[in-house]
Amino acid sequence: THLAPERLQAGSLITPAADTYSFGVLMYELYTGQKPYAGLAPGPGMMRAIFDGLRPVFPDSTPAGYRALAECCWSRHISARPCFEEVELLGQTCKLAQAMKQRQ
Repeated sequence: THLAPERLQAGSLITPAADTYSFGVLMYELYTGQKPYAGLAPGPGMMRAIFDGLRPVFPDSTPAGYRALAECCWSRHISARPCFEEVELLGQTCKLAQAMKQRQ
């Protein structure tokens, strides 16, 4: 369930973008405490759905910045996924925005 969709294609390479995808799914799991795609049976059907664009759905209570970062990480478009340096910077920006919001 944490495997990047492009990894399902024969001959695909392991890339940093695939790791970023997995990190985005892990962000969902850490925030919700739930397994992604819990309602789907493991197997080819689930893998096809993920390949076709299915992603976990965050609860409405999820901070917008956190959700946006996870969704960016698991983007269907490999080139749109941030590198881990960008993930770190975006994460720090989210923390700063959250702290400023709490001060208001």
